[in-house]
Amino acid sequence: MQCPKCGYEPTLKETTESPDKCTACGVYFAKLQPRDTGAAQAFPAAPVVQPVKAVSAGAKIALALVAGLVIGYFAGREHMKYEIRSAFQDSFKGLAGIFSGKTDVPKSADRPAKPVSLPSPITVSLISKGFVKGEYGDDKITLDLLFENSTGADVRAFDGVLEFTDLLGNDILSSKIAINDPVSAGTKLSWQGTINFNQFIQRHKDFANAEQQNIKTSFRLTKVLFADGTIKTY
Repeated sequence: MQCPKCGYEPTLKETTESPDKCTACGVYFAKLQPRDTGAAQAFPAAPVVQPVKAVSAGAKIALALVAGLVIGYFAGREHMKYEIRSAFQDSFKGLAGIFSGKTDVPKSADRPAKPVSLPSPITVSLISKGFVKGEYGDDKITLDLLFENSTGADVRAFDGVLEFTDLLGNDILSSKIAINDPVSAGTKLSWQGTINFNQFIQRHKDFANAEQQNIKTSFRLTKVLFADGTIKTY
């Protein structure tokens, strides 16, 4: 067999010893293309890529989207029909209740009643108020009060909060107070006291300057010690 590369024609012995390799140039016959004999050399055709899988996946996605839109459209229509049907049913129920005299609006008797603030069993009246200027700024507001015992029992001592408001109920001043003088049931107790005045506190100045006829006085009772030793908290 003549070497396709160098043209050397080996002997029978060389062919026997090296059937796949040229003994002259050392080339392997399997790596060489056959010599051009005048005919056009045939090249392997380029593989044709066919996006069968890509087209199939795209088609599946498109079909899924279309199916989702169709299902959503009809589902939306059914939901809308349900909402409209429910609205009409509620409306007819309301109309039927009105014509039959039965409604879901709670009657006034069923509504929770607002808590009613009971009058204090010990009331107070402001007889007079004044102002005493002391040394080194130790000024005081003087009070002349009249307490009335309406508890139905003799009282040994009591405490609470004095509240002063204007005629419209706006707060002016409030102060805790404790009375340790006894007052019998159904009687009144005259009591004089003072409130330390601070010129830097606006409510103190408002109360000191307010006309007495423009002040409303109330007493919020906190605790009572009755003459029999019973203590009641309010």
